[in-house]
Amino acid sequence: ILNARCTCPTGKDPAFCKHTFALLHAIDDYIKKEMFSAPTERLQTWHQPRPTKKDPTESSLLFKCRCEKTPTPDSNKFAFKKMRGIFATPFAESVISVNKIRFDKTLSLPAAVCSAKIAFDIPNMNISEAFFFHQHYFRNIEELVEIEQRTVHQNSSEWRQERKLRITASDAKSIFSRVANFEALATQILKKKNSSIEHIPAVRYGLEMEDIVRSMVQHMHPQSIVRKTGLVIHPLDQYIAASPDGLIRSGEDYMLLEIKCIFKPDGSSLEELISKRSDFCLFNANGLISLKRNHKYYFQIQCQLAVTNLQQCLFIIFCNNKLTKEKIYSETINFDCQLWEECLGKFRNFFLNFYLPLIME
Repeated sequence: ILNARCTCPTGKDPAFCKHTFALLHAIDDYIKKEMFSAPTERLQTWHQPRPTKKDPTESSLLFKCRCEKTPTPDSNKFAFKKMRGIFATPFAESVISVNKIRFDKTLSLPAAVCSAKIAFDIPNMNISEAFFFHQHYFRNIEELVEIEQRTVHQNSSEWRQERKLRITASDAKSIFSRVANFEALATQILKKKNSSIEHIPAVRYGLEMEDIVRSMVQHMHPQSIVRKTGLVIHPLDQYIAASPDGLIRSGEDYMLLEIKCIFKPDGSSLEELISKRSDFCLFNANGLISLKRNHKYYFQIQCQLAVTNLQQCLFIIFCNNKLTKEKIYSETINFDCQLWEECLGKFRNFFLNFYLPLIME
């Protein structure tokens, strides 16, 4: 080929024209594709049997996970539209604003945006996991607001089902502080969500006193409006949810309400309970009582604030002690953005690798 000449005007000299160059490329292509047989040496391909016909199958039949929405009584609905001018909800306002960010693809962060750091990449999922994840954790904003409205009483079948699918604020400390044996923790959390604990005296006492304490808070803040809340789902990381005990509105400002009722205080004051109980949620530093920053209640409140996109929570401890006039301890807890960044990474890793496979079973 290097000595070949062509009949074209520039092919008088050996291997000089473009036709010779094209021939070299063609031979190189034949070698790479192993095209060594002549057409007459290859078997004919036009008399082939017809391929087997495949009937299409509905996608819902391919997956074993098919959850139906549980109908709930109309009495559980909260008329937000009628109250909009009087008492708007920051949950709806915050998730709508975050939704704009999401679809503009400018940020992909939690509702309370802390920084541009993403904690963990989502691992690869098989088709069943991806279908389940998309079905339950990609709700639109209207659905999230409706779920919060329908679950205000926090004891409906829908409230229990939606909580079971998610990491909730009460799980925050146990997940954050866990360093090993995550499968056992996932099993423990799911078992707790599947069982009713209302028969436990301390839990029953807290549920009975919650409305009373909420009314006392309303009396303490006559210029504000205090209302119950349902299950609030994080608008972006929808595998995280929280059920705060209340929402306080003062003008255009909002803050959460979290109530804890001490069961059988035994005639002790808060100061005495702090000294008697090593696991008590409060500590006394030179006469200044405050919530322990490493206690599960503090982590619970931080998760609630992140989910609702609010900056403050009024933490109430009710101590029904007949020997003292002081029955309520209150403290304002501020949102800790740095702590939440650490929590979010651990929550995402725990949910995707341990809790999600468990609930899909």
